[in-house]
Amino acid sequence: MLYLSERSMDVIRREGEKAYPGECCGLLIGRVAGEEYRVVRVHPCRNLRQGEADDRFEIDPRDYLEADRLAREQGLEVIGAYHSHPDHAPRPSRFDAQAAFPNFAYVIVAVRQGKAAGMRSWLYLSDEEGYREQVIVPAEDP
Repeated sequence: MLYLSERSMDVIRREGEKAYPGECCGLLIGRVAGEEYRVVRVHPCRNLRQGEADDRFEIDPRDYLEADRLAREQGLEVIGAYHSHPDHAPRPSRFDAQAAFPNFAYVIVAVRQGKAAGMRSWLYLSDEEGYREQVIVPAEDP
């Protein structure tokens, strides 16, 4: 399960709409306890694949380092990433799998004609096992 506040979901939706027709991307900061992934905050990032941004994303390493530093200062960690799929379903693409990290949560927001239209979360297990869908559980704002 992935616990995500309505405020964090709104940030992800807005970022997806703002980036349309390209892809937005960002990081999920929080805690993992067994099967429970609890997002405390989302950290929007620059997409380095702007030229291919309608179907690709790559988080700027400087943004990742900044998010990791902020997370550790708060006793948290980077537990996953989010991105948008413009005019496509919120399911991992072949490209997503090529760039995925094991045991990372991936929230994908579908954006259709500029409006957020659905959100799902996927846990990447391994190259052999692929993704498993995570239930998104509405959480209180931290």
